[in-house]
Amino acid sequence: QKRVALLTQLPDTVVHRAMELQVVHYNYGDKANHNDDDNSDSKGGGHYTAHFDSLSRSSQPCCHITKRIPPCRPCRMATVLYSLSDVTNGGHTAFPLATMMTNGDGTCSSSNNHTAQSVEAWRMSSASRESSYCADNGPGLRISPQLGQAILWYNHDIEHFSDAAAQDSDDSSSALTLALLGELDRSTLHAGCPSSSSSPPSSTEQSQEEEVPLPWNAPGKWIANHWIEASDVLGEDAEHYANMIRNL
Repeated sequence: QKRVALLTQLPDTVVHRAMELQVVHYNYGDKANHNDDDNSDSKGGGHYTAHFDSLSRSSQPCCHITKRIPPCRPCRMATVLYSLSDVTNGGHTAFPLATMMTNGDGTCSSSNNHTAQSVEAWRMSSASRESSYCADNGPGLRISPQLGQAILWYNHDIEHFSDAAAQDSDDSSSALTLALLGELDRSTLHAGCPSSSSSPPSSTEQSQEEEVPLPWNAPGKWIANHWIEASDVLGEDAEHYANMIRNL
């Protein structure tokens, strides 16, 4: 968690309350969260179709507020994806819409440029097929997995505002700039592409993840998800902004 805090430049109060690591193993031939794209030309296994790790603001509270009791929704400010095995063929993490959010001069456009409606239109098109976004010449961004690799992305924009209670105090220097989760960044739509061969994790990961029921020499692709949660409704967290980002 200390290393993640350094990587993300987020306060300990946010990072230390992140969800526990989710360790995932894909066998060759597995299909997780398949979208019934039976016309896909992809081969191999260990793939997960395009999805978001977080959801837009709604009437449902964040799951970390309800202690995972439904109805609730994931409020995941950031994702850190760890590769726990080498993959020699395929196994990329693909971001099919990433380039749609980048301007020609190299700057990034606002996530509001890509709406829920345009994402739905993409899902209905042939570009949403795994055989398209996992291809070598496919759209968006693809990152090859390597043992020990960590990929970080932020799932939301950030909305800033001033702490009114601090502003009303006699000490104006105590005023804080607070931040809540803003609009979902739809360029973070991502998927796990099929893989055909990989090596097991090192003995270090094995000793740290003894609760995984499968042996670490099991063939396939191993990853771990680390989701950092934060509130997106002012006052939702009973511990006074404990899950909010201060001075970001």
